[in-house]
Amino acid sequence: MDTFDHSELAKVMGTESGDVVRQIGSVFNSRDAVSRMQELATAANGNPAAKAGLRRAVVEHIQSQFLSNTEAGTTGASQIKADAFQTFMRTKQDVLAKVFKPEEIGALRAVAQDLQRANRTINATKLAGGSNTAQDTAHRAAMDGTILNKIAIDAAIGVAAHVATNSASGGLAGWLGARTVSALRDAGISQVDDLVKEAMLNPELARTLLQKVPAPSDKGAIERIVRAAKQITVAGPAIGATQQ
Repeated sequence: MDTFDHSELAKVMGTESGDVVRQIGSVFNSRDAVSRMQELATAANGNPAAKAGLRRAVVEHIQSQFLSNTEAGTTGASQIKADAFQTFMRTKQDVLAKVFKPEEIGALRAVAQDLQRANRTINATKLAGGSNTAQDTAHRAAMDGTILNKIAIDAAIGVAAHVATNSASGGLAGWLGARTVSALRDAGISQVDDLVKEAMLNPELARTLLQKVPAPSDKGAIERIVRAAKQITVAGPAIGATQQ
């Protein structure tokens, strides 16, 4: 579905499918970015797949520019370039508003801020060194944070490098449960960065992931993640059926 959405957006833009994210970047960097994005959004508006592709391409541009290639800690989660991202959100909000609703822009900002908090914990405890003491300190900090915060920290210390695998004992599968892992897999989410992208695109998933890490007895938080993941799974085929 991602490939289909990109190809439909490419038709609207008059470019190659593999070039849409770069072209979106050129829109943001242009002097007339607001009017160009408005024209693009208007052109895509009658095509649900192209509209979804535009939203996804914007988020992929954000990830490529503001999530560094240097992983936080040892594996899994890219570090966010917080200052540059905040500047982007402040100076390009009027451009983003042509594609996203206010609550969706809020989700973009909230997810990025949560990743920034996770990075601070990761860097403060020097997780790349693999110290057990650092890992223990990070685990304690993660338990006081949000669900997304904990996932990012766990990924960085090698406990849950992949959101939807059981390869690391005690990782995501260990505390969110197999049912949640399965729902994320079905939604095409296999790594932490996949989860970040979907949270940026889906305010409901973002709200769920930005809640405090639940106690083992709190099944409600887990159910909300499952529901949000299932909504993502259903949305893609629904758009495809409309286009068909």
